[in-house]
Amino acid sequence: MEKIAIISDIHSNITAFKVVLEDIEKRGIKRIFCLGDLTLKGSSPCEVLDLAKEKCEIIVKGNTDDSTVNDDGKHYNWHREKLGKDRITFLDKLPMYHDFYMSGSLIRMFHASKNDLHYRVTDFDTVENKMKLFEDENNIIPDIVLYGDIHIQYMQKFYNKTLVNVGSVGNVIEFLHHDDTIEDMSETLQAYYTILEGEFGQKTGKSSLSIQFVRVPYDINKEIELAKKNNSISIENYILELTTAIYRRNKKKLENSKEYWDKGYWEKNIQDKKTDFLKDNWMEKYISEIEKVEDKKAIDLGCGLGQDTKWLLDKGFEVLSCDISSIALEKLKELIPNSKTMQIDVKERLPFEDNSIGLIDANLSIHYFDMKNTMSIFNEIYRVLKPNGLFIGRVNSDKNETYIKETTKKIEDNFYYDYDRYYRLFNKEQFDILTKDWNVISLNENITVRLDRKKALWEFVLKK
Repeated sequence: MEKIAIISDIHSNITAFKVVLEDIEKRGIKRIFCLGDLTLKGSSPCEVLDLAKEKCEIIVKGNTDDSTVNDDGKHYNWHREKLGKDRITFLDKLPMYHDFYMSGSLIRMFHASKNDLHYRVTDFDTVENKMKLFEDENNIIPDIVLYGDIHIQYMQKFYNKTLVNVGSVGNVIEFLHHDDTIEDMSETLQAYYTILEGEFGQKTGKSSLSIQFVRVPYDINKEIELAKKNNSISIENYILELTTAIYRRNKKKLENSKEYWDKGYWEKNIQDKKTDFLKDNWMEKYISEIEKVEDKKAIDLGCGLGQDTKWLLDKGFEVLSCDISSIALEKLKELIPNSKTMQIDVKERLPFEDNSIGLIDANLSIHYFDMKNTMSIFNEIYRVLKPNGLFIGRVNSDKNETYIKETTKKIEDNFYYDYDRYYRLFNKEQFDILTKDWNVISLNENITVRLDRKKALWEFVLKK
């Protein structure tokens, strides 16, 4: 039987690449196949490409290889200038995929998919989307697919197929399930590759075939120092990924960051004057319960432009308007000059004492998080409210079927990702879990219009 090392996503990290090649040599493996993404990000684009050409029998094209050739921007231009004309030509001519037989199975390897470098299938994606990686316009359907792209090593079997992501040599990430409080990430921050062992070239019959995942520790600080020495472009993002396993773009997206809400949401909607929802006095129907609140200190959590702030002020409450977006808070101050504001992130511990607030309102501001963070938000609100205090709010309902598109990725039950943000669609079962310690005064599904489209919402009134 023969062993083949399958590597991918080196991303100009020469330090990790050399360590992996040493490990492959120690194992006596003579053949190396590469699934692309040789370039961008790291310290040594020329050295990595030259070494890959020397050591790898097969190399297929990755999306960053294609971007290095064709895209414009500081990052791409820096790498393209370093690589020079001959190396760029080599990258441009790389094939999209490669087929081979081993132990009676047809194995297809590519970077992201057979015909599209930018079709991304994550480890948490649906089986239906994963099955698309096996599709073929000529009906030559592989038994096993090996791919790279997402930098997360995993294997899954379904419908008599085997899907393998071989991992990343130079840029491992935790795409979703990442905890910033973990200080030692050495269990994850290593170089990854995969070994196939079987009868290479065997087309008929079945014989023994093994798939082995390998991880190799390497000196990350050495790579960082080399990147600094070489004046690598976007070095801060590179250091972020190497030392935390957080994807540079996902750091913003996963946290629904201030930058997204400032630039991607409020700035755009204010400029477009899409503020018709400010007329939506939805809390009026719950006035009888709200008037019973004795302590008139209130928090408008995720206040936006102050729709609910104004309503509560008119009802005699002393309101603190809180939001992650400074742009929203500045606009709110223009609209409601007597308002008091505070910039906070609802995922963090609320900066208020226990049992100190009479009412907390969260109107369409807490449906952007996984269940762990959502539970934490509910618990924090419970902590801050006084006994018999009210928690009133609205969240997206799972009846919003238009939210689920072909590009939507399901992360966990009723929690999704699509392009620029994450969002949760609530159902009754989730509310039962989240409100087990609360007195549920009201819980109803309703329809409203916001930003020119209908939204199915849960409206709730909870008492501590």
